[in-house]
Amino acid sequence: MGQTIVERGIPGPAIRGLQEIGHKVLVAPEPHGGGQMIMIDWKEGVLIGGSDSRVDGCALGY
Repeated sequence: MGQTIVERGIPGPAIRGLQEIGHKVLVAPEPHGGGQMIMIDWKEGVLIGGSDSRVDGCALGY
């Protein structure tokens, strides 16, 4: 597995959990920025969206 880069502020237990399942975790020196994403649940026929609350933005799907 490659590196999993996390932002500062991610709780220690979350980082340790990632390491326990084999991730090589690197804490980024600077924030990554914002993001939005859509997950398609083909079985249920729905879209599930999320947007980083730290920035302007929204996740839209149709």
